[in-house]
Amino acid sequence: MFNRVAFVTGASRGIGRSIALTLCRAGFDIVVASPEIENNETVAEEIRACSGEAMTLNLDVTSQESVKAGFAKVLADKTRIDVLVNNAGITRDGLAAVSYTHLDVYKRQPSYRIKALPGGANFRV
Repeated sequence: MFNRVAFVTGASRGIGRSIALTLCRAGFDIVVASPEIENNETVAEEIRACSGEAMTLNLDVTSQESVKAGFAKVLADKTRIDVLVNNAGITRDGLAAVSYTHLDVYKRQPSYRIKALPGGANFRV
C-alpha cells in the first residue's frame, strides 16, 4: 500500500516543521521543501526517527522554475502529491512578529506572498 504524500513548503523550521511532523505521525510521506538545505535534512531526520519517509527539496517558492523543477522531482519519485501545505514565508530575523518588523521587510512580504502562492497553488499535477 502506498502512503499519502504531503508536500510542505517552509518545512525547515517553525510552523512548517510542526506541520510536517504532525503529518508524518498521521502516516504521510513528507516532502520537506525550503531553501534551507541543512535544516531540511534535520527535519527529514526527525521524520525518519518517527518511522516516516522523508524527501528533502531545495525550493525557492518565489521562482517559478524552482517550483516546476521541485514538483517534477517529487512526482518522478513519489508519483503523486496528496496534500500541499503552502507555508513558506520570510522574516528578517527568523521571528514572526509584526510588531517590530522593519518597514523594508514588511514591504517585501506582500510581494513574496504574491509570487509564492501562484508557484505552488497553480502548478497542476
